[in-house]
Amino acid sequence: MKANTLISAVRILASSLALAILSVLPVPALSQSPTSAAPAPQRMNIDFGENTTLQDAVNHLIGMFRQKNEHVNALLKGDGGAVSVPVMSLQQVTFEQGMRAVALACEPPVEVDGAGPNVLVVRVLNRDEQKALHSKLRAFNVTEFLRREGVGNAAAQLEVLETAVAAGVKARRQVTQVDDPILEAHLEGGLLFAQGDATTLEVVTEVVQALCPSSVVAHPTKP
Repeated sequence: MKANTLISAVRILASSLALAILSVLPVPALSQSPTSAAPAPQRMNIDFGENTTLQDAVNHLIGMFRQKNEHVNALLKGDGGAVSVPVMSLQQVTFEQGMRAVALACEPPVEVDGAGPNVLVVRVLNRDEQKALHSKLRAFNVTEFLRREGVGNAAAQLEVLETAVAAGVKARRQVTQVDDPILEAHLEGGLLFAQGDATTLEVVTEVVQALCPSSVVAHPTKP
């Protein structure tokens, strides 16, 4: 019994000594795969002077940011040389912010879309898209003119009205560019709907009010 007691005491002493040694040894850190955060995009001050075209602006932006080792790209669709960029000064903008600011300031309008990492597509709107962008709808109450006593039916009166509008547009073209309006009528309700840009709707309004002074004109809205 005494021998067994002695062996047990030795084992307990050895275990305690081992635990003491392990407690002071450094614990190795768990290995982790290195993760590096994506670098923040460069920000720059960009100035555009007089007589700058969209093509000039795109080339200037790409050149400035590539000098800072930014891997930026832009695809220009359309005639960038026919689009003017106003004089402007941009402070601390990224490449994408600078490109979108240019697009918003351009005339005629330009769209910017992302085509992938660090790639922007700059597209000049065609004429139909430009017209749709500025197009508005206006409604006229022309009941009195369509149902005027002593004249033909409402359909015949509508033709008279449309002919007068066409003549007004032709006359305005002598002094400025103006597009033909899109006209639709609701004869039963005595309404005439006209769609076009601000100049076109101005001509239609003048003609309608000249033929029908009591006509009620609605405020222009987007189609």
